[in-house]
Amino acid sequence: MIDTIKNTCRQLLNQRGYIIEHETEYLIVGIPSIQTNNYYYHPTEKICIFLDNITNDFNVSKSSEYIIKLKQININHCIIIYKEKITSVAKKISDSINEFTIELFPVKELMYNITSHYLVPLHKKLSYESAKDFIKTYDSTIPVILVKDPVSKFYGFKKKDIIEIERNSGYITYRIVK
Repeated sequence: MIDTIKNTCRQLLNQRGYIIEHETEYLIVGIPSIQTNNYYYHPTEKICIFLDNITNDFNVSKSSEYIIKLKQININHCIIIYKEKITSVAKKISDSINEFTIELFPVKELMYNITSHYLVPLHKKLSYESAKDFIKTYDSTIPVILVKDPVSKFYGFKKKDIIEIERNSGYITYRIVK
């Protein structure tokens, strides 16, 4: 199971525009790739994925432990993988910390790469300039994709991002992340 999740995490980092700088049994550190194979994603900071909580529930004390670890390794963006349960207080703490970007994934969401399924169309985030122009033109008529949608989570889309979706038929549509 851990190997499957680690493989999906490596793919996630690659698809977000990172290369792996360092990897241990329970930690993967990614750095922005200079030559990304996906020019729609340009990360600017390091990211780490913590894999050591896969057998446990995620609670307030674990949340505090990860914040301390992030400070020690001087990384402001992380993905934490938990097995099944997350307490509401721990989720609230993770969401409210402005100093760090903390993404939470249950194990079941990383058992496979959702973006490689044949029914999931290609999703591309528009550049800042393109998104700004798009919003000026179509502001009130843009359909929505939720930030908690599995594909949005996998790519790390943020609220107000404009996403271009290319269907297998070649049809292109756009969504705004809310």
